[in-house]
Amino acid sequence: IFHGKVVDMFYFPIIQGIIPSWFPIWGGEDFIFFRPVFNVADAAISIGVISILIFQKRYFKEEKEEESYPHSEIVEE
Repeated sequence: IFHGKVVDMFYFPIIQGIIPSWFPIWGGEDFIFFRPVFNVADAAISIGVISILIFQKRYFKEEKEEESYPHSEIVEE
């Protein structure tokens, strides 16, 4: 239904052409260099996950144990 109608994808083909027919296996087929499609939503999710992995100490702080001093006195009044 929405084939070709998505607006958050960017498509940047650099070179388009046809592979020569004498080339084995792929001869005569269309060739597009840099075929990947850049999707904004997928990129945002990927950047978020990568940033969590890199800065995980900030997101998942470890609780510090309180230092105890065995020779200290507690004075109660």
